[in-house]
Amino acid sequence: MEQFIEPVDLNQNAILDDLDCPICGNSAVIRFFYDTAEEQIDCYSCGYTRKFLITNLADKDNHESEFEWVPEYEIEEKEGFGAYSVRMINSDNTEVGSFATDQSEQYFLNTVEELKDQIAYAKYTKFVDGKLEEVILINTVE
Repeated sequence: MEQFIEPVDLNQNAILDDLDCPICGNSAVIRFFYDTAEEQIDCYSCGYTRKFLITNLADKDNHESEFEWVPEYEIEEKEGFGAYSVRMINSDNTEVGSFATDQSEQYFLNTVEELKDQIAYAKYTKFVDGKLEEVILINTVE
């Protein structure tokens, strides 16, 4: 008997779109998670992140009318330390992300050095003095 396994949707309950990053101006990803009322912006060029969270969502049910309830927001915003992009040999998938701390860049460089025989493409970016600097570490032809 054949089994059907449903694919996992990593963006489940989210609406995806893109917008210009308010820091570097490049394309950033915006996700709106409608179950939790959280909105998150991630820039994989400069590492900028911003999260909007409605903190009083539980109070919404305590009002007779949805128009009486006023959402209260908590905003977490961080300028990035940079971003990275890596593609392994014999893979069509590219991993992207942003550096969480200023030490993340060195960790990334060390990891790329350790795995350089397995990597087809690796680059990172930093936003320095109002300009986005891109450093390509590995760019092999497969």
